[in-house]
Amino acid sequence: MERLFDRMGKLGFGLLASGVFMSNFVFVVEPGHRAIIQNNLKGLGTYVYGEGMHIKVPIRDNVKMFEVRTRPTLISAAAGTKDMQIVNVTMRVLFRPVEQELSTILLKLGADYDNRVVPSISMEVLKTTCAQYTAEQLISLREKVSKEIKEVLLKRAMEQNIII
Repeated sequence: MERLFDRMGKLGFGLLASGVFMSNFVFVVEPGHRAIIQNNLKGLGTYVYGEGMHIKVPIRDNVKMFEVRTRPTLISAAAGTKDMQIVNVTMRVLFRPVEQELSTILLKLGADYDNRVVPSISMEVLKTTCAQYTAEQLISLREKVSKEIKEVLLKRAMEQNIII
């Protein structure tokens, strides 16, 4: 009986040690997310970790998670037209980061790039494009204006490593 309790104690200690290891030395990247590691000694790494379990060194490494699924944002703006009319325009923008450039995005734009950069460039492109047309042309040439906004927005967002 004493031998049984001794083995159970060793098993319990083994399970405790493996639990400590798993919680401190392992991080999990969920589906639809990617991670990069910021090493407190060397700085931000460039390797992008995909879905699954990965090993890190506690205290030295900080894991930065990014959502890489396509997400929507709704942009509403009052824009001036060529004939000095004010039009209210609402546009839905679907975006996601370029996965291999997550370290660049974090360094240049910050972790909240989606709340700062995407609305900013979307409003800029929307207002600039609307200013080139009259209010009547915006209605009659709706498809052309929409296509032009999309093309310009794609270029501006790609400069920031964001896919529209």
